[in-house]
Amino acid sequence: MLDESGLWWIAGNLMRDAAALHAVEVLPWDVWGVMPAPNEKIDGDRCKEGAPVNAWCIAGGPS
Repeated sequence: MLDESGLWWIAGNLMRDAAALHAVEVLPWDVWGVMPAPNEKIDGDRCKEGAPVNAWCIAGGPS
């Protein structure tokens, strides 16, 4: 069974959401750049870095 839970999983999907809002077609297994590795520890600083991306995705992406 795959371990698809935790902050690392949320952070990876946040990056996929941001890419999709820029009309980049992504697949669930696409991994690149700053996306965390499976079970990678996400500390407070890393959460703060993702906060603007999260707000942008919630707002609907580029205007």
